[in-house]
Order: sequence, then C-alpha cells, then structure tokens
Amino acid sequence: MTFITLLEAVIIIYLAVYNIRIIRKMDRLKKQLRSSSPDKPNLKETLDTPLPVIQETEPENKSAEPKADGETKVMDSTKDKKLFERINRTIIEEQLFLDPEFSREKFIRLGLINKNKVAQLLQQYANTNLNGYINSLRLEYASKLIQTQPDIPIKAVAIDSGFNSSRTFYRLFQQKYGMTPAEYKESLHGVS
Repeated sequence: MTFITLLEAVIIIYLAVYNIRIIRKMDRLKKQLRSSSPDKPNLKETLDTPLPVIQETEPENKSAEPKADGETKVMDSTKDKKLFERINRTIIEEQLFLDPEFSREKFIRLGLINKNKVAQLLQQYANTNLNGYINSLRLEYASKLIQTQPDIPIKAVAIDSGFNSSRTFYRLFQQKYGMTPAEYKESLHGVS
C-alpha cells in the first residue's frame, strides 16, 4: 500500500517538474522570437484590413427618440462604428490578440461598454463573434510570421500567435487558408 502511494507521489512530482520545464521552455522561445528577430512583422504595417467592416447595417436603438429624418439612427451607427474602430485599432496596435487569455471582459474594458454591446459591435462590424474576430487576427499574424520568418517551427508560430492549442491553430489555419501551416510554409519557401 505504501509503495503505491510513494509511486503515485513520484509520478505527480515528475509530471509537475516536466510541466514547469515545458512552460519555461515556451517562455524562453517566446522571448527569443520577440527579441532576436528585428524583421518580425509589425502589425501596424502588415495588417492592411484585418476584417471587413460592414457599413450597410444600422443598429436599432430602441431607447432613442426617433426623429423624422432618421438622424438618431445614423448618429448611433456612426458612434458605434467609431467605437468599434477605436477598439479594433487598440487591439491591433498593442497586439492584445496575442494574449492567449484575451477575453470578452478585456474587450469590454477597452471600450467601456456592456457585455451585450460587444456581441452587437462584433457582429455588425466584423461579421463574427469575439472568438472569430480574435482568431482571425491571430491567423493573419501567424501567416505573416510564416512569410517573414521561415525558420520558426510551426508550433512556435502557433504559440507566438496567441493560440493555447496547436490543434486549434492547425484546424483554424486550414479552414482559413485551405491548407495546413506546413503546406503554407512549403508553398512560400519550399521548406516544411
């Protein structure tokens, strides 16, 4: 009985040490990628238009007093669009999407808006939800990394692009680009 307990304790300690080593290794890799590569893509320059902005749809504002010429609706639409553009610009310029823990709460704090407004803004101006929006930015960033730094392993690209899971990265990358990240790299550089 004590042998089994001792064996379990040894296994748990081993797994804990192994996980810590993996986390430290990933942190070192991230730091290396960020500090040692002067040609790392700058999203201010490389992301032309991360997501299409849909302008035709105007939100319904039920609390506003409708005016005869529809002025209130246009004002609210313009205000919402400017709010989304400001939040979008902040997320891209500060590369907040690279944070694997980016959440709706962080989005809310950026715009000082309520949680229901987040979904409305993203659906109206990015034509997606928060996960789709953030993952689209991450995939665009990953694509630029693969283009500009072919030496980086694909798993490092996934981590550096803000994905918690390589499996999710591969699946979403293939959905967006129609090929795996390795195939994409091969098509650009002839290297896998």
